[in-house]
Amino acid sequence: MYKKSTSEWLKHWDFMMVDVVCMEAAFAIAYLARNGTWEIHCDMYKIMVGYICMASLCAGFFTENYRDVLHRGYWKEFKAAALHVFAAEISLFLYMFILKASFRAFRAALMLFSCTAVLFVYAGRLLLKKWRKSHPRAVKGKRSVMLLCEESNYQTLAGDFLGDPFSEFRVACIALIHSSENKKGSFRGIPVIIGEKAALSYILSDWIDEVFISLSGKRSVSEDFAGQCRLMGVTLHTSLAKTADLAAGQFVEEIEGYTVLSDSVSIATPVQIFLKRCLDIAGGIVGCLITGILFLVMGPAIYVKSPGPVFFRQERVGKNGRRFYMYKFRSMYMDAEERKQEFMEKNNIKDGRMFKLHNDPRIIKGVGKFIREYSIDEFPQFWNVLKGDMSLVGTRPPTVDEWEKYEAKHRGRLAIRPGITGMWQVHGRSDITDFNEVVRLDKEYIARWSIGLDFKILFQTIGVVLKKKGAS
Repeated sequence: MYKKSTSEWLKHWDFMMVDVVCMEAAFAIAYLARNGTWEIHCDMYKIMVGYICMASLCAGFFTENYRDVLHRGYWKEFKAAALHVFAAEISLFLYMFILKASFRAFRAALMLFSCTAVLFVYAGRLLLKKWRKSHPRAVKGKRSVMLLCEESNYQTLAGDFLGDPFSEFRVACIALIHSSENKKGSFRGIPVIIGEKAALSYILSDWIDEVFISLSGKRSVSEDFAGQCRLMGVTLHTSLAKTADLAAGQFVEEIEGYTVLSDSVSIATPVQIFLKRCLDIAGGIVGCLITGILFLVMGPAIYVKSPGPVFFRQERVGKNGRRFYMYKFRSMYMDAEERKQEFMEKNNIKDGRMFKLHNDPRIIKGVGKFIREYSIDEFPQFWNVLKGDMSLVGTRPPTVDEWEKYEAKHRGRLAIRPGITGMWQVHGRSDITDFNEVVRLDKEYIARWSIGLDFKILFQTIGVVLKKKGAS
């Protein structure tokens, strides 16, 4: 019976336990430093000892922090440790908020815990990896594999298996489909045999759990060989593509019973999509509440200066061409859309695929300029975020006429949901007059996307708005 590879979250249970121990130790030291004693007098501290364990496990699951943990370098490992602690602390602060446990001494201990936990988790992981490398898994605990390949690639293939100190496989034999030399040999102490018949004989006489098949072109093993392996209970793995050889965004998956090589501009796991949507919902709720408050102030001011609807609704183009209506506080006079053609020649974006105009005369004097400088007009878009038309962070949604002018190279910027803010907004906003630079920034965001990058852009957006950088 073949056991599928355990998920990254469960496979590295040893790292999970090390993280829990390190975070508990960090909390204990933070408590000692703050209170001067090991004795716990407050029930809340006792509860937190148990909750830290759960928070660490949940952080590892939702951030996929253990993916490729054995092969990460020092700097990547430090960032992963910091992300793990940060995610765990977010849940701790939420827990404190629900229990209303916000007294000063407790907050002080948690702040000290933050710094200590990152260092402890980082050091704990490095020590465990060092120990794992110097104490490889015993041979009896590994899966014995035969490599069935061609003479041209067997050394590279065997090197990949043997070069991983954390491999869960023991290479028992290398079998070549055919060879220019009809004699047995060896490679790095591993027997090399020739032909399917010799491979079947070896399986019958030795310990083989699985056969890894790597053949080029249309070459494949015979039905007789595959059938004999199944009869013997030996699992066959046929290589479709080497992960390292896949281009960015390529991956293998199953669709409607077909095993396919998928190619996308960016890949996100279900957990990452779930976390981004949770962030959008939380931000959308808060943003809509703020929009309601702003409406009480801005609504009358807009109406007095320019009688008409307070909100402006416009059809925009979203992810991969989806149409939706985007909402803003109206910052322009009622005839702004009709007058747009008058100013097309003065458009700061020369190719016409975006429209930006400095000192636009269509903007309502006074209130219109103010709400644009501080991006107050954007707040109703939080309703679009809550509905799922947009995200907090993404790419700027074009108007329908802008979209219709796009070439193929431009459409890639809308491979994700558009956002209220994004790379373009934090790198100059209206100061950027080259549309190709806008596209480059948007595609860079899509390629580099992570929850951490979204948080970074959100914080940068606050600074850009307060400085009125690139506002028009």
